Amino acid sequence: MALLSNCVAIYLISVRYKFIINLMGRKLSVFNSLVVMIVSQLTTYIVPFKLGPILTKPHLTKKYSDATLNQSIAATVFEQFCELFFQIFLLLFILIFLFNKDTSSTLLFQSELVIAAIFISVTVFVLLRRKAITFIWGYRHMAPKILKRLAKKLNLSHENMQIVADESLEYFTKPKVILMFLFFSIMLFFIIPMILKFCVLAYSGTITYYKVFLIYWVSMIVGRLSGIPGGFGSRDLTMGGLLVFYGVPAYDGLQIVIWQRIVSLIPYFVIGAPLLYYYSKDVINSKLQNPQ
Repeated sequence: MALLSNCVAIYLISVRYKFIINLMGRKLSVFNSLVVMIVSQLTTYIVPFKLGPILTKPHLTKKYSDATLNQSIAATVFEQFCELFFQIFLLLFILIFLFNKDTSSTLLFQSELVIAAIFISVTVFVLLRRKAITFIWGYRHMAPKILKRLAKKLNLSHENMQIVADESLEYFTKPKVILMFLFFSIMLFFIIPMILKFCVLAYSGTITYYKVFLIYWVSMIVGRLSGIPGGFGSRDLTMGGLLVFYGVPAYDGLQIVIWQRIVSLIPYFVIGAPLLYYYSKDVINSKLQNPQ
């Protein structure tokens, strides 16, 4: 059941990305979106700071759809930004709820402050995006080598970055895109923790879904913010610690964390690894045929 929950989540993420591309007037089938999603997600376990999808997803999208590279980059940036935005908001909300004794007026007030701060930050970035990009581009020589290689592979120039920023902004001006993303994201927020819930049931049925929800998302977001590929270590230690905090024996908690990892990784390595090999081989052949 844990594996089934993971497969359902993967399918929903693929459908969500398909709609992001389709709502911009480009064609991408569910199957091809599934291929793009699985391969790009596999790279998160290899490349730090979630840079794997930013590197591979635009090229895969361009390959399997009729979208241009800039449009594919814009779609990827939009998806990654919204995903991170919602996860940070969720983490803040959880922390406020957990560590606030007065969950009536104070919780509402602090939630409003968080929402206002995020809204103001996004608004400022949108209004000043061209100046911000120009400023950042002026200091490109100071960027880490991994970011320089990423920019080169994505063919990012100052002009292209402005185009990508404008096209990414288009997604935020379309209510259908925002509503669709919210719809799928809310479903995923409740379905994905079921992976951990079924793993917990194999050892102990004492933890409620509510606690499993908190354990899963806090550990997931901590792992993502750590910048470690796949959140290995940081995510697992957080999850194990929270399981023990909620009454699971330490040895059972260790096994639950291990099985949760295995179940989460199976689809990506069983299906994604061969696809990534095929994609890499295709890219190498293209480079050899077109060295320029």
